[in-house]
Amino acid sequence: MNAVRGSNRDVGARTLEVSEREVYLRGRGRITTIADLEQIAVGTTEAGTPVRIADLGRVQLGPNLRRGVSDLDGLGDTVGGIVVMRHGENALNVIERVKAKLEEVQLS
Repeated sequence: MNAVRGSNRDVGARTLEVSEREVYLRGRGRITTIADLEQIAVGTTEAGTPVRIADLGRVQLGPNLRRGVSDLDGLGDTVGGIVVMRHGENALNVIERVKAKLEEVQLS
């Protein structure tokens, strides 16, 4: 992780005076492809040869980490929601409209 983080780090700007003009220099992380990741060195061998991520294994894209997943009665993933009723609304009418909307969503 440290090797990947270090290889993709943005570094602060410095100024360089060229012909009475100041030029700003800034380093920006540019990892954009799997091939970029594969070429990151994570260490060296005893002989000083760089060990790259590609030398350690296969690099591939995977799914995003799942967050906020809920399970319904052990039957698998489900969706949850919260209904907020406006002040002055009739609770029974709101519940009926919510049930109607749920039926509409389940049909599609």
